[in-house]
Amino acid sequence: MGWRSEYQNINGTLFCTISVWDNETDQWVAKQDCGTESNIEKKKGEASDAFKRAATAWGIGRELYTRLFIWVDGGTQPMIDKSKNQVVKNGKPQYELCNTYLKWNVDRMDVGQP
Repeated sequence: MGWRSEYQNINGTLFCTISVWDNETDQWVAKQDCGTESNIEKKKGEASDAFKRAATAWGIGRELYTRLFIWVDGGTQPMIDKSKNQVVKNGKPQYELCNTYLKWNVDRMDVGQP
């Protein structure tokens, strides 16, 4: 389909190169970037991040890094275990949504520049 991706490890860092065939010059044109390990699946996250960053260099997938995050306060309550004690994990009390079935709809959104 006129493109390819390749991975290489350079000094312990995983790089992804995305190349696109240029018919006018009869050669591959490449963009490359590195990835960082994720907290959950380190190697998969690093490979995925390198690919996304290389694609962004081509102007593809920029929204992956510029998307809008919207936080809605749905109301929380202490998480309680079977013994009716608040759940504590790594020394921190845990909370949960009061109503896990809440839904929101957005009819209109204006986004201004900062």
